[in-house]
This record gives sequence, structure tokens and C-alpha cells, in this order.
Amino acid sequence: MAANNESARVDVVIRGKVEGAVDRGGGADQLRFSVWDDGQEMDFKVVNIPLGKTGVVTVRLGFDGRYAIVADGIGIAIVTGSEPGGERVFELDPFFPEQQ
Repeated sequence: MAANNESARVDVVIRGKVEGAVDRGGGADQLRFSVWDDGQEMDFKVVNIPLGKTGVVTVRLGFDGRYAIVADGIGIAIVTGSEPGGERVFELDPFFPEQQ
């Protein structure tokens, strides 16, 4: 968060172990990592995971502006596939980013 005359930015880093298990096209599985605020998806990244492979991914997401205007905190979601309506793999809501 920032003072009134400064711009505000929210940045989050998500790190986790992934495994390519379902062919969602081109021999790869997909996970959609997203950050939400007040019911709106603010940023997302789709990660392709080769089938049969495991590894650790690090995804950085963020948006300009303040959060928690309507609801407390922000939401972090990971879903299967490339669309926001995929099956939820992980959800953390509310999440309160550390203020710098």
C-alpha cells in the first residue's frame, strides 16, 4: 500500500511443485495461476507442464492499485486448464500481502 500521493501496487509470487498428468493439448498439461480482488481476476498466467514431468514453478502476478476496497484481502487461485472456470487445485482467500 502507498500514501495518498503515491501509486500502489500489489505483487505476489506463487511457488509450487507441478506434475503434467492430463493432456490438454500439444502433449502438455496446463495450470492457470491467478490473483483476484473484489470478485475480479486482476492478473493470471497459464503454465504448460509437459506430460509425465514434474518440477517447481515460480509465478509472479500483480496489479496496480489498492486492494480490499470491497472485501478483505485478495484471492489466489490455481485451476486446471487455461480458463478461469477450471477445476480448483488451490485457493487462498482471503490472502493479505505483506506491505512494503
